[in-house]
Amino acid sequence: NMEDIMELARSEAMLFKFGSGTGTDLSTLRSQREKLAGGGKPSGPLSFMRVYDQVAAVVKRHPEICRARLVVTNPDSSDLMTLSCEVGAPGGNLDKAIADTVRDVTKLRAEVKLVPVGSLPNDGKVIEDARKYD
Repeated sequence: NMEDIMELARSEAMLFKFGSGTGTDLSTLRSQREKLAGGGKPSGPLSFMRVYDQVAAVVKRHPEICRARLVVTNPDSSDLMTLSCEVGAPGGNLDKAIADTVRDVTKLRAEVKLVPVGSLPNDGKVIEDARKYD
């Protein structure tokens, strides 16, 4: 289920942050070639791995990040990524440095919000899709 996938992403990001790696069996995820009962198209396991790797790479490059959460919203009908990072003592321009790393790793722009340690929800999610569809 989606909660287990997000918990896996959180665990892997923390392992990568400290220089380790993981071996994960994603064979139970639906292939992008399979059909969905309600229509649409599944993204497949590679899309999950790509996003996990990108978030983990950002966290690994900035050891001052204790925990991070990437939230995608769509104000004004265009997607907006916001990476909220828990940091103990934010240094000058840390948010800009993290935003530059996000752009370097993902080739996309994201807003970076520095928050105090313990302020992000402790639900295991690393990535949250908060887009609204009308």
